Amino acid sequence: ALVLIGGGAFIFHSAAVALAGGIASLFGTVVLGRRALLDPGADIYAASSQNARALAAYSVPIVTAHLLYQAMPLAARSIVASVFGFAETGQFALAYDLGVRAVQALGSALDVLLFQIAVAAHELHGADRAKEQIARNMGIVVAFLLPACAGLWFVMPSIEALIVPAQYRGPFGHYLGLLLPGLFAMGVILFGVNPVFQIEKKTTPLIIAALAAVAFGLALLFILPWGEDASNLAIAQGGAYIAALAATVYFALRTQPVWPSFWDMFAALVATGAMSLALTPLREMTPGLLTLIAQILAGVAVYGLLTVAFNIAGLGDLVASLLGRRFVRP
Repeated sequence: ALVLIGGGAFIFHSAAVALAGGIASLFGTVVLGRRALLDPGADIYAASSQNARALAAYSVPIVTAHLLYQAMPLAARSIVASVFGFAETGQFALAYDLGVRAVQALGSALDVLLFQIAVAAHELHGADRAKEQIARNMGIVVAFLLPACAGLWFVMPSIEALIVPAQYRGPFGHYLGLLLPGLFAMGVILFGVNPVFQIEKKTTPLIIAALAAVAFGLALLFILPWGEDASNLAIAQGGAYIAALAATVYFALRTQPVWPSFWDMFAALVATGAMSLALTPLREMTPGLLTLIAQILAGVAVYGLLTVAFNIAGLGDLVASLLGRRFVRP
């Protein structure tokens, strides 16, 4: 994907070539992994309308909710382009695209493991054990995403200096700062709360939560004053995602009796606050690679030590167990 998309864009300077490269990379992945996708004994004659209806009932709400969430930034870009021009649209879009990819990359890395653990708990030990695992997973997701989003704001100047084109610097950090609370909320929805409905195989509330987000975003758009840039649109988009989180949690409360402990959430907030205090002086350093490395090391050290000390979401016990195995090993 990196060669086909990045190389195609670099050589041909064409968005169409980059898009074709992305499609080709996806097709190549399916071709190369076709043996792993084959199920022995499965053929077209085993298909049934009952299974198709069950799959549709499970997946259509998820897909529809994702479409609504993806439509919001596209609509925001269209409004920015019509009101402020395409230059402002590019600055707005770059901030969202990089921010959402950073959050989704971290969340997806967690979800690959955590959701499978919850599914295994459901299959082996029943629904109650699965709900306990989902509650722990939520705590882990928050424990990772909260400092990541806060840390992203602190390292923003160095990121701008290293990877953001000169003409986008300034607006990039401004818009991403406004969007970060909403991006954090969206990450918690996708990787923390949505598994509640996926395990229960009752995903219809996801559409209602997405519709609530759209309605709240539109309300903010009409309420917030217009200025010289698209700040009101960034706030409206971020607020819509926060409203989606509130709606999703509301529906999850009806089916999920087990939730992360108050201590885990409070400790994660305290640890993130301590990390922020440690990073505040470093934000005044000259932006660049060395500053970025220093900020990352300082943030990871402070938050990591407090996570172990407070045993946030059981991560302290996990670290102690891993270290114990390492040093006990002959």
